[in-house]
Amino acid sequence: VNFTPEFNHEEIGLSDELLKSIINDLDLNSSSGGTRSLNSLKSQLSVSLVPPGSSDNDTEQPVLNLAVTGSDREAIKEIADRWVELYLQRASEILASEVKRYYELISAEYYQMREELQAKIEERIEARKSHNLQLLKTEVDVLRDKYKDYLSAIEQKESDLERKRAQLRTLKSFLEDEPRYLSIERSIPPENLFTENQPSEEEPSNQQENDNGIEERAIKIRDQEVNEIFLTLKEKEIDTDVEVTSLEEEVDYILAKLDEFRSKINDTQATIDRVQLDMEELDREINRLRKTSDTLYTALKKARTATKENGTIKLLSDPSSVKTLDSVNTKQNVAVAGVLGLFIGVLVAFFKNYMEDYEEESDEEVENEESKDKS
Repeated sequence: VNFTPEFNHEEIGLSDELLKSIINDLDLNSSSGGTRSLNSLKSQLSVSLVPPGSSDNDTEQPVLNLAVTGSDREAIKEIADRWVELYLQRASEILASEVKRYYELISAEYYQMREELQAKIEERIEARKSHNLQLLKTEVDVLRDKYKDYLSAIEQKESDLERKRAQLRTLKSFLEDEPRYLSIERSIPPENLFTENQPSEEEPSNQQENDNGIEERAIKIRDQEVNEIFLTLKEKEIDTDVEVTSLEEEVDYILAKLDEFRSKINDTQATIDRVQLDMEELDREINRLRKTSDTLYTALKKARTATKENGTIKLLSDPSSVKTLDSVNTKQNVAVAGVLGLFIGVLVAFFKNYMEDYEEESDEEVENEESKDKS
């Protein structure tokens, strides 16, 4: 929650309003006899905050120190008494207002967050109703099973088709070498020429000689018959060609079904993936809102407890324990200064005498050295 507290312990303690109340309540006067100025009183007051857990503060909460300085013990006591009284009153009012404002802000944020959370939960429920993931997964499993069946069938059909095509090519090659009709030639003896029916085609035969050397004429007859092998191969070719055409149609049908089921599987799987992503995003958003709502609820309970408390500031030490500095003893200080001055004078005289003796000894050593050199 974006909450900026307006409570400032130093501003409250040293505010002009509070200082004026102290001056007026205690009827404080200046040395000249006039009313004390705000700056003059403020110079005697100091406010400091000691954080919890420090060497000077073993409590779990920060401690505020209000200090009053001056030369008049009674005046300090009166100022401290009144200052603490006014400070506690003013600070409690401001803190109560801050807690109330914080509670209202937390409360508004909490109920708004609860509404957003409920809206997301309802959105997730509607998403589950419109897209049943379990049903979609079952549907895609059924489609995959059918796709596998068609895939197995196409392998067998394509194998049969290739085998029939090879058989058809073999039959066609055999038919190219096999004649449609068979030609039959035969000769008719002369003596049977007039007794037998004449053939459909007659050709003059070669002349032959008999035993007496007389040439006789022979007649050759050519006839055509349908080749039964050719007919058998042709029938097999036609049947095989029909089978090839049928197999091609079946293969095309199965391939079309494979494309159809593949497209349905891809579309259904894409729908499942999209729905899962949407559901996961909704779950993350719901978890985030739920955590934020729980945090706000905890803060709301604390704020509600704080609003019911009578006071939020505890006085650890009353103003009577405030210590003031002892007055200065001028005579004692002068006596101490005199003794120190006398001691310093003795040290200076001793040091001066020591330096003069040191210089005389140095001069005598120099003269002795010179006399030695001359001798």
